[in-house]
Amino acid sequence: MKRLLLFVLTAFWALAGFQSLSQTSFTKKYSDAQQQQAYGHVKSITEDGSTYQYDIEGALEHIIIEGKKTPFSVTHDVLGRMVSLVTFTNELPIDTLRVVKIKYDRNNRISSDETLMKQLLGGELFVSTYFYDDNGMCVEMQNSTSSPIFPEKKTKKFVYDSIKVDSHGNWIYRESSLVADDGKKTPWRINKRTITYWDNATGNGDGVNPSNRFNKNVPAETKSAATTKPQPKFTTANRTASQPKSSTGGILSSFNKLGKKSGFSVIDLVEKKCGLYDKNITWSEAEKNLKASSYNASIDKSGIDFTCPFSYNGVVPTCHVMENFKNTTFHFTVNGNDAIRDFARKLTDDLKSAGVNFDYTIDTPEKRYRSFGSYDNKTVSITTFNTGVFIDIF
Repeated sequence: MKRLLLFVLTAFWALAGFQSLSQTSFTKKYSDAQQQQAYGHVKSITEDGSTYQYDIEGALEHIIIEGKKTPFSVTHDVLGRMVSLVTFTNELPIDTLRVVKIKYDRNNRISSDETLMKQLLGGELFVSTYFYDDNGMCVEMQNSTSSPIFPEKKTKKFVYDSIKVDSHGNWIYRESSLVADDGKKTPWRINKRTITYWDNATGNGDGVNPSNRFNKNVPAETKSAATTKPQPKFTTANRTASQPKSSTGGILSSFNKLGKKSGFSVIDLVEKKCGLYDKNITWSEAEKNLKASSYNASIDKSGIDFTCPFSYNGVVPTCHVMENFKNTTFHFTVNGNDAIRDFARKLTDDLKSAGVNFDYTIDTPEKRYRSFGSYDNKTVSITTFNTGVFIDIF
């Protein structure tokens, strides 16, 4: 399984009136190929059976894994940089949601990314930190891993011993080693990939000096803009949604100090930490409040489990929150396949009415119901299982 998450920078869109791409002038708009550590006017990247395809403006257009198109959603910041990438497979027996959130340094390079691999109530969080040489080439990566099952963080360090680049300055071959605490290196893996460009070159043409790839003095963190590229809906249906209203206020605006709710709106599932608290509450404060509550809270290194003090559509959910609010999962227990799917549809419609932007919905009898969207820089996923409906917020 690929654990390695890579980069994002310059891509261009065509000005009208020219006859060939190689003769066209381009203005930078998106640069999604940097997430795969590639720069310039990239058209496609293929590695280990996976292909990433980009449109002429530089935006990620398709992800094809083992010959199948994979649903995805991308969010950009105001500079056009990719700040999140979400993909999922909806194939039995394993349904996997993969959420990547990306941070940049002041040289416009990816400094780190967080990847959450989510399967039902289980999940693993991978945090990768990248180190570069003077030419802007990534020469080292450190990974730390944690999960609810194995909450202890495990850190690994990798170095790239041999790197080959094409004439555009993008790597096409590299050998890496695992570095032990005592400095001893063990060969790890060899990566090979093929890159095509919109000028029809795969490695022939004007090369790019890696040292010139990065714009200096770019803000390291920039608030995301509403530039998510919508993906086609696999199945849609016309339904009437209710019109819930969200609550506002301070850290415990709708609750007493133990988090007991005086009112509930469905958008609280997404807006509130643990579905209860406003954004200013800390993890330690949430732990303290829930421990003192009557919500059957169970707290360990992996996070918090508790029974919610509210109901939606007549069902009281349980909640699991990963440490430091990395992921929140609500489980609504519903019996019967038809009832489960209807519950998921209503939850999707109500959240949509409350402001969640759903990019796509899969609602076919042969597959689990899946709806995916975003709200206020958060990822929202609704999935059906044999025991009911799960909603994940990242």
